[in-house]
Amino acid sequence: MTSVLVPTEWVAERLGARGVRRWNDANVLCLSLRTTSEVIAKEILGAWFEAQPDPSEVENIEKVRELDRRRTEG
Repeated sequence: MTSVLVPTEWVAERLGARGVRRWNDANVLCLSLRTTSEVIAKEILGAWFEAQPDPSEVENIEKVRELDRRRTEG
């Protein structure tokens, strides 16, 4: 999985949370406790955990993984 930090404003609805999992296979989700209500947080987390990577994005996800590997290997 790729680590992608996404601002809360961008995932204020389920579609955004689902999208970062589907399009990027992201494994990090950041939420603001100050600006996100419990109800919205539950919706976002529900969408986040239900989503799976989009098969049509596999090639792009692999490109990002390769870039991550190169960066971490020096």
